[in-house]
Amino acid sequence: MESLYHQTNRLVQETQQCFEKLEKVSDTNSDVIEREIQARIDSITSNCEKMDMLNYKEPLSRRTNCKLRIEHLKYDRVHLQAALDTFKNRKYQRLQEEREREALLNHHFQPNNYQETSILMDQSQMFYVQKHQNSLQIPIEDEETMDEQEIKEKSNTPCSNVSLPPPNSTTSRKIKHPGDRLLDKAFEILASCESTSNNDESQDFGNLVAKKLRCNDLTRCVIQNAIMGIFLDAYTLLLPCQITDMKCTSQRKM
Repeated sequence: MESLYHQTNRLVQETQQCFEKLEKVSDTNSDVIEREIQARIDSITSNCEKMDMLNYKEPLSRRTNCKLRIEHLKYDRVHLQAALDTFKNRKYQRLQEEREREALLNHHFQPNNYQETSILMDQSQMFYVQKHQNSLQIPIEDEETMDEQEIKEKSNTPCSNVSLPPPNSTTSRKIKHPGDRLLDKAFEILASCESTSNNDESQDFGNLVAKKLRCNDLTRCVIQNAIMGIFLDAYTLLLPCQITDMKCTSQRKM
């Protein structure tokens, strides 16, 4: 009984030393030490079972003390087995992470297919989305055809019924630019002089030009600059004549 106890206690100490070696060895070379530790733990378990049987042959005065020592060896054996299982689990996790890392590095990524990333929508939702998109997208060709139809209708009406579209009407653009104020004033002047004009086609052409100018900012700026240039040229041509007239009138008065 005593010799078997000392032998088992020595196995426990040697197993603890094997764990110290196991921590220093790499994961690829740790299988041999793991098998050695497992063999020592199995021998400790078998020795504890033998000591349980031999404990009944001891006298009653020593039986309690022997049982306490056997329980202490069993406690050490349980802790050694738990430490070995923990080391194996950590080793398996490390190896699994390394395999996943290698697989990730060797994997070639490709874009997903349209069907895999598409989101299925309800038919009612698709209807409202398409309706909203169609309301935002106004084709230019439809506007041109509408302008031509308006010109034809106005050309068939008498001159007194022809009128320019007001600036705040529904046919005009919703977004107003600061440069439109000058054009709106010019259109009001043309509308006031509308009764004195005798050419309907020229008015229709002017209405069409006015709408196109509102649609295109760049064209409007170019035409405004050209008109201002014409006014400046006319002013420079008329200025010498005005000066000579003023000199003549002053001389006559003298």
